[in-house]
Amino acid sequence: MNLNEVKKPIESKSNSLYEVADFMKISYITLYRMVKSGKINSVNRAKTGTKPIYGITPEAVQAYYDNQISNSTKGTKGIN
Repeated sequence: MNLNEVKKPIESKSNSLYEVADFMKISYITLYRMVKSGKINSVNRAKTGTKPIYGITPEAVQAYYDNQISNSTKGTKGIN
């Protein structure tokens, strides 16, 4: 997965946490913690069973980056 795929829909509905973590250049466990805390949306790809298999859509990754950018520009008025 690369950045231009995030901005447009792709055939697969969701990517594994390993693929997304590699794309975002973060560790798998960091991404897992972000999913568990609700910082990035995920879908459960498991068809049965009690243990979820998380998948993340490119749109969810783009929404996360958009949210990070908007949050980082809120307090940039400078020092008075």
